[in-house]
Amino acid sequence: EDFSKLTLDQKRKAPILEIPVRSINLGILKTGNRRVGKFKVKNKGQNALEVRRVINNNKELSVRTAKLSIAGGKSSDIIVELNTKNLSEGDYKKSFTVQTNDPENSFIILILSWKVQK
Repeated sequence: EDFSKLTLDQKRKAPILEIPVRSINLGILKTGNRRVGKFKVKNKGQNALEVRRVINNNKELSVRTAKLSIAGGKSSDIIVELNTKNLSEGDYKKSFTVQTNDPENSFIILILSWKVQK
């Protein structure tokens, strides 16, 4: 999206993305287990915040949004499910990107970390 052509009024009413916690540690898991994590997403602007897409290149992570459109002043969750089925022992740190229509925060990187033990 090209946000450079927004008028002053459009900028004032634009959605404002707020994700208070951008990194989650899912703890210690055994191989083959699953765990769910949630990132709280708030829209502090007036217009609706649209989640345009989620860029996730991690086979062990499944990412979904509770809502693709969040009204001004409201909040929702980005839900991440981890499946350790094909992971060997060790420490892991993975990220994915969320694209929105917030002119100031159109791309946000969120991070998950965990440890796999037998």
